[in-house]
Amino acid sequence: MTNSQRGKKEIEGTISLASKRGGFLTVEGKEKDFYIPVEYLGTSLFKDKVLATIFYDESRKEKIAQVTKVLERNQTNFVGLVYADGNTLYVRPSGKKVNLKILIKDNSK
Repeated sequence: MTNSQRGKKEIEGTISLASKRGGFLTVEGKEKDFYIPVEYLGTSLFKDKVLATIFYDESRKEKIAQVTKVLERNQTNFVGLVYADGNTLYVRPSGKKVNLKILIKDNSK
């Protein structure tokens, strides 16, 4: 039985911590937070409200979460370093709680 087939449930919650190693989903009314491996965080950031799928991970022997949709961003303004990758510009935000690069859209087209 695969992880996606066993005990799958969708739930709304808040990202309580996000780092290079993963994060946690805090759900109102639940005593324990759900671990989210970094590959399942998607584009979610610290304190974002998200929709996530909860399922049993056989290798970890516990229920974990996978973010399926960001419902509300906690932070929309960022300070960071702008850099180019070919013809594409990105911002690498400062701070330890934002572990992603942000694509800067080219509005001149």
